[in-house]
Amino acid sequence: MSDMHDTSGCDQHGLDHWMRAVEADPRDAHAWFHAGEHMLKNGLYNEAIRAFTNAVMLDPADAAGFHNLGLALLRVGDEGAAIRAFRSCIGVEPMHAQAWGNLGASLSNIGDYDRARDALKCALALEPGNIQVIRNLGITCAKAGQQADAVAAFRKAVAADAGDAETWKNLALTCYDMGDLDAFRSAGMRATALDPDILPMWLAAAI
Repeated sequence: MSDMHDTSGCDQHGLDHWMRAVEADPRDAHAWFHAGEHMLKNGLYNEAIRAFTNAVMLDPADAAGFHNLGLALLRVGDEGAAIRAFRSCIGVEPMHAQAWGNLGASLSNIGDYDRARDALKCALALEPGNIQVIRNLGITCAKAGQQADAVAAFRKAVAADAGDAETWKNLALTCYDMGDLDAFRSAGMRATALDPDILPMWLAAAI
């Protein structure tokens, strides 16, 4: 399940600038935060974890620092620590929609579906049109066996982005599990029209 993070737009010059700033003043939380941003975008995840950890230790009210720390922790596979970081972000800034969304995705990844669903719904209350969160809500509900809720979320997602083959596939699979073969064939045809290889061969043959 994907988190909400853009890794584009980094430059080495910017990273060097902020590293010089933290060398000049190791207690500059602002400099640690911006160095961490560039590290995260450059794929320097362990270094970013250190930078964001320093930033939030120096400024415990830095919600963005906690959020980005969570993103960096996800990149190294530490889901539990990422969840703690996202929760710390929300503790500082309860209206942080991205933190709620990423918390929900992470909780879903570890199988805590009830709390994941609650977090994703909080994210949607703050950003009702966030298609990625709607998709993740559908995936979470499907994993939890809440198929009707999953179908509703997937339908809402494809209504907003009809070119999303992966969500059409998830909708098709959920309908198949529910025994709604007409809906399965309809969604499956949309999925395979966008990506002919997206469904397992045995399932594609059933369309």
